[in-house]
Amino acid sequence: MSFDEMMDLFRKGFPGLSVPPSKISNQDLRGFWRVLDARRIGRVPVYEFLVFMRKHGAEWSMHKSPIEFRNKAIVEDLGPPAERSDDECRHIAHRLDSNLSDYWSRRGIHVRAVEKWEKFLAEADGSNNGRITFRELEYALCVKLKAKRNTAFDGPMSAAAKLRQLGEYLQDGFVIKGVSHDDLYALWCRVDASGSGQVTHKEWTLSIYRLWLEMWEDCSLQDLGRAVDKISDAALKFIGKSKNWYKVFNIVSLGAGSIGYDEFFKIVRRPLPCLAVPPSSLPDTELKGLWKAMDADRSGSISVHEFMVFMRRLEGRRGLSQSRRGGPRGTNAQKAQAMMEIARKSKVRPHLNPAQQERVKASLQKLTAEDFANAYAKWEIPWNDFVSDWEWHRVIRELLEISEEDLDDEHVHALWSKLDKEKHGLVPVAAVIELGWCA
Repeated sequence: MSFDEMMDLFRKGFPGLSVPPSKISNQDLRGFWRVLDARRIGRVPVYEFLVFMRKHGAEWSMHKSPIEFRNKAIVEDLGPPAERSDDECRHIAHRLDSNLSDYWSRRGIHVRAVEKWEKFLAEADGSNNGRITFRELEYALCVKLKAKRNTAFDGPMSAAAKLRQLGEYLQDGFVIKGVSHDDLYALWCRVDASGSGQVTHKEWTLSIYRLWLEMWEDCSLQDLGRAVDKISDAALKFIGKSKNWYKVFNIVSLGAGSIGYDEFFKIVRRPLPCLAVPPSSLPDTELKGLWKAMDADRSGSISVHEFMVFMRRLEGRRGLSQSRRGGPRGTNAQKAQAMMEIARKSKVRPHLNPAQQERVKASLQKLTAEDFANAYAKWEIPWNDFVSDWEWHRVIRELLEISEEDLDDEHVHALWSKLDKEKHGLVPVAAVIELGWCA
């Protein structure tokens, strides 16, 4: 095919495509031909044209492979759901989550809290496309949680065979104990708000977690402070007398860099080598309230940066800048004097000594805004030309490569306070870089 023949194909009527210049200009067609005729020989063989079009136009192709048809899930319209209140949906989500935890324990497989639904749904995803339909979910719950079959999912089964098997499991009207077919479908419709008939594994996981998280009570500042003190005091057995929230987090997360709610509760409650904080000392309501306050983005997982920022902000709200163990003791006058001293110290921020200042400046002077953008891309964090207090500790340790020996966590926080004087939680990257050139 020559250029003129291609123009005829696009412009002329049947059997041509009849595409007018108002839709594709002649200039665009000439540009298209230049890309198409990569060898610059003035003609393009038919097979090269077909390969080019299928490669660059796959999204709009009329040709579908058998694998695509096989992986396409069948979405069934089951009509409107039964009415369930917000509280009922939360209790349904909680029952499902508890049963799923039992399922993994029964199989003897340790699965992190943030992964237990995604792993289960990945096994249940018959179309293997990262999305699941209501029927796929219901079938998986019946087979694995109700029938208590611990092995992996069976091999390929026809849709009709699965439907017959599902009917047998649902004869009593329940998917699992305490959750009926109508309950599950009402919850499903809440998660699938768009009515597409499919949800991604992550959508389902986060929706379930957020629903039953709403059942937990919010804690007062006093209760949060008490819970934090109990955990900190228990952690001092491992890290020594100096409170260091980074080290505390490494203990409760077992050095994983992030922690889910299940792991957090187990590490706080279990005996050595865990923290062994009993419910008599730290009630479940306060522990749950603490987790709810820390997981501000409702992701089901807390990173070391989230933990550090939360603890620093909580200390600020409580009027503390130094660690404390218990309240002041002695007479009322002595207690008042001690509280005045604590208040005085809380207003005094730690200052960087000349060696620390030079260390920070030397690291910042090597960086550009592009270096920050590349680092955020590597960390899979959206970049918008601002550094937030959530990532500040990571910027210091990983991007600036300043160790705790050179700059401890107290001074990392002090440096941020100097940058973020207005307490916005965000600082332009230009201001951060400029710090490296300040006198």
